[in-house]
This record gives sequence, structure tokens and C-alpha cells, in this order.
Amino acid sequence: MNIYEIAKLANVSITTVSRVINNRDGVSKKTKEKIEKIISENNFTPNHIAQSLTGKNTKSIGIIVPTIDSYFKKSIKVIDQIALENGFSLLLSTTIKNIKDKINFLIQKKVDAIIIFGLGFNSDEVKFIKQISKNTPIFSFGSDLTSYNIPSIIHNNVEALTLAIDFLQSNNHNNILFFLAKSSTKNEILLKNILSNYKSINKYDIIYSDFSIENAYIIAEKYFKNLKNLPSAIIAANDNMAIGIMKALNKLNISIPNDISIIGYDNIEISKYLSPSLTTIDVDLENAGKIAITTIFKMLDKKEYPLINYLKPNLIIRESVKKL
Repeated sequence: MNIYEIAKLANVSITTVSRVINNRDGVSKKTKEKIEKIISENNFTPNHIAQSLTGKNTKSIGIIVPTIDSYFKKSIKVIDQIALENGFSLLLSTTIKNIKDKINFLIQKKVDAIIIFGLGFNSDEVKFIKQISKNTPIFSFGSDLTSYNIPSIIHNNVEALTLAIDFLQSNNHNNILFFLAKSSTKNEILLKNILSNYKSINKYDIIYSDFSIENAYIIAEKYFKNLKNLPSAIIAANDNMAIGIMKALNKLNISIPNDISIIGYDNIEISKYLSPSLTTIDVDLENAGKIAITTIFKMLDKKEYPLINYLKPNLIIRESVKKL
């Protein structure tokens, strides 16, 4: 007896049976009782560990994310839904360090594939991931590993920055502060190349922080505290940084958007509830999650799949940008 036969006997979908087995919502009491009765009568016991001991795949996909409250939760929700519909479950692991240990843990659990979210890798870790990918399909979400033949979906920074700058230009902003997350020559060259297309921008500056609210708040307060001539607008590398900046400006009695405008990136849930609500860049994480899981299934089925995908940026206009 297997899950497919149970679904047939109960006259329901495999997804419905899987929801009952995994004690998930979305199944009526009557249907749940019917399925549980069939399971009991046929002595069916789903046992992923037993499957792994016999060397069989577990119909599971490993997910590695930086934190449990990850920004990627919209993508993971879609991945979980589609995986469930196809008879797969997710095994979630969190880390910002020890990526090799986490991958080894998932391999020991005999997952069929692994999706890695939002992590940067050193050269040793990349070599390890490349080696593992020879036997276990791996998809990289946020880091470009295509040169190692690992399918990836990454941010289109040029298009996103262009969207933000175009919008500020349409509102007559020509003095822009860029709040970026990593200090590197590569980032500065990228920004300089983009700005070369905007002759009317007469001044810009760059500040570096990490992606956190706390650090952006500290750095913004220090930067603006004794600044005499404010930039007309700020572009932040993510919404958390924008929130920290807004808090610092509020403490310093600098009004948004009357004194200075601001644009974020990510369109996290809270951004629309801020005061003023935050103009930001959305990257359709739901669709990105769909791309990730469908690519994994194509890899498992030995079908062709795109090696590189880009998060599609979309400007969400709210209240934090003023027309000059």
C-alpha cells in the first residue's frame, strides 16, 4: 500500500492524502476521517527514515536558508505547495555559517535535491557544492553558480537600480545617496556605469552598511547628524536598511518625504504599513520559488532546464518619494 493507492481508494488527490499524513490544514473533517480510516485498515505507515535505510530516495527536497524568519519565505511557501502537489516534502535547515555541515546533513537524510537560499560562498564551499551537485541536484537562489553548471536565480541589479533612478529622475531628484550592502570596487563600477546614462544627476554619494535595520540606523544617524546639505533622495539596498534609515531620519527630525525621499528594495510585508509607506522594488519571490522548484523537477527528470534566471524587479510606488 502506498500514497497513490490510498488516494485512489479515498477518491481524492495525492495532495489531500499528503496533507492528512503530515497533519496539515486544508482538508475537511469528513475527508480526513475517511483517509485516516483507509490508512488504519491497510496498516500504512509512511516512514522516510526506513526508505533512506534501504537506499531509496525519500521524495524530499532539502532547503537551506540563512534564518528561519527568512526574507525568502514567500518563495519557500510556493516551493512547499508545488512540492506537496508532486508528492514531495521539504526538509528545512538554517545557517549563515557551516554550509558544508548543513549540506552533509541533508545528504545523509537522502534528500533528492537541495535548494540553497541567499548565501555567499567562499572558494572552498563552492568546490564542495560543485562536487555534491554531481550526484545530487542543487539550485542556487541568490548566488550565481552557473559557471559551475549549477542552475541559479539572481537579482538583476542593473534593471532594479535603473527602475529606481528613473523614478527619482521623473520626480526631479538629481542628488542621490546610495545605501549599499557591500563595499567593493565591483559595486562602485556597476553604479558608475549605470549613472553614466544620467547626465542630469549632478551629485551622488555611497554609504555601506549590512542588510540589518540596526546597522543601517546607526550608520544613517551618524551620517546625517551634522550634514548640512541633504541629498534629495536615498536608494537603499533592501527594505530593512530603508527602515533603519527612516528611523534615524525621524529621530533627527528630518521629514520623509518632505525633506528627503527614499526607495527600498524587496517589498517586505511591513513596508506598506510604515508611515510614510515605503516606495520599493518588488522581485516577485512567489514566481522565483516556482522557477526554483520546477527547475529541480526538470533536473530530477533529466529534462532540459535554464541555467540562469533573474528575479524580475517591479517598482511599487507608495508615499516615501516626493516630486520636487
